[in-house]
Amino acid sequence: MSGDDKQLGAHGRAELPRATTLADVISRVLAHPQLAPRRQRDLVSAIHTLCRALSLDPAVVGADPRSLRKRLTALNPAMMGVSKGRWNNVRSLILTAVTVAGVRMMPGRAREPLPAEWESLRDLLPNRQERFRLTRFMNFCAARGVAPADVDEAIFQSYEQALENESLVKRPVAVFRGACLAWNRSAATIPGWPAVVVPVPNRSRRYALNFADFPPTFASDAEAFLNRLGNQDPLAEDYARSARPITVRHRRQLLLQIASALVKSGHDITEITSLAVLTEPANAKTALRFFLNRAGGQTTERIHHIASFIKSLARHWTRLDEEAIQELVLLCSRLAPGKRGMTARNRERLRQFDDPANLAALLRLPKQLAEEARALAREHAGRQAALPLMYAVAVALLTSVPVRAENLSGLRLDRHIVRSRPGANGVVHVVVPESEIKNDSPYEAELSTSLLSLLDEYLAKAHPLLSPQPSPWLFPKESGERRNTGGFARQIAALIKDKTGLTVNVHLFRHLAVKLSLMENPEDIETPRRVLGHRSINTTLRAYSEMRSVEALRRYDNLIARLRDRRA
Repeated sequence: MSGDDKQLGAHGRAELPRATTLADVISRVLAHPQLAPRRQRDLVSAIHTLCRALSLDPAVVGADPRSLRKRLTALNPAMMGVSKGRWNNVRSLILTAVTVAGVRMMPGRAREPLPAEWESLRDLLPNRQERFRLTRFMNFCAARGVAPADVDEAIFQSYEQALENESLVKRPVAVFRGACLAWNRSAATIPGWPAVVVPVPNRSRRYALNFADFPPTFASDAEAFLNRLGNQDPLAEDYARSARPITVRHRRQLLLQIASALVKSGHDITEITSLAVLTEPANAKTALRFFLNRAGGQTTERIHHIASFIKSLARHWTRLDEEAIQELVLLCSRLAPGKRGMTARNRERLRQFDDPANLAALLRLPKQLAEEARALAREHAGRQAALPLMYAVAVALLTSVPVRAENLSGLRLDRHIVRSRPGANGVVHVVVPESEIKNDSPYEAELSTSLLSLLDEYLAKAHPLLSPQPSPWLFPKESGERRNTGGFARQIAALIKDKTGLTVNVHLFRHLAVKLSLMENPEDIETPRRVLGHRSINTTLRAYSEMRSVEALRRYDNLIARLRDRRA
């Protein structure tokens, strides 16, 4: 029988080779003649631990490194109820089991000492971090018989492919980029290092340029527009209410994003001399195509918002003719996302909290973090003891007072934390004026006794340690300045993931507030409206109507269960 004939099925159709699954790995491990029975049990147990966490049969879990890495990265010790040490051991055992089964894998650790030429090169590295970044690459080269003098761009490309396709490292792109940077730094600063400089991959999605990158006339026109936006003359014929400072900042960012999108799409930056260039229909279409491509070809609320802003800019600032404005109106209508409400991703993340154990883990987190902070304080950990207490207050605030990320990072002790009187027995409110709120609606909430107790502990014991100088910000950086909104939000999400296994971003707390409120009283939409600070109940209904349907179906299911029990 020929090789081609072997690929034909019973009906003469070509069949692809069946992918190796974890069930195959288990069979091969148990059949391996050189593995002791205890070692076999340990390897198989690790595979079953993973499959239980995934709620999947080993027969449907692929054993190739790429799919395994994706599944392993989605799990963490907190989610599985095991220690970090146990989870690291499980990962290591799975790597061993898959390798024993014959799947090509990059070893997690070197099994042999480095050759002398690589060892002497590693000894030249100045610190532990640089050795960490390059040791895996050195082991990769040594395993393939590549000497330091033979390293070139092609070797690094092979290493990148191996990380992607043959390893279980959590972030192969970051590991490869770190190795490239460390190698180039060493080549530039360490005498005797191979004089090879390799390209450093840049997969950042950041694209926005600065005003200084554009012709000066563009920046001047933008500043004139923004100044007028924020300082409307009440006696002018075309008077409109002045925009809030936060709105002006967002408009500034939007102008840069649109202009940068145009440049990234091939437009000559020297020709972007005014805002009128952005509103020309052909250029607007080019910029919007850039944003569509970044969103996978699907329009979004944000893209529709950008199109609407360009249309408004054309009508009220650059004064395009009516024919051109109608072209922009048509673009806006085409980019309208249609159905409004929560995204599929947010709906998926909220489903975590249909499980009472997950909800309890999130609600318990501030207390858990506070206890960790107290334990670290007993060890005189200084600033490291202050950080868990800071995150405890942040998570507790988001749970009880679900403000937007921008407002959370912008909370000031001298402006937003308002006490009815000095001392520990007063009433404390979080007060955010309308000028700092997205929808121009002031936000105010009284803190509960438990949250106030946590806040007072934080302010007395942790806040002074976060910055060497007094800071008015509730969550200051080490320099005493305000924390970056995006960075702080990512840190909170990462901490929640690490401690509970749950995927929760800062904005999800607002959706969760509605979910919990509707679970308690499905007919009460006014409470969620006020908790979120919406000006109109239509805003709340438009965003969360489908959530009310979910709760209605839950009640209906309970009704069917009660009726069934009666008939029984």
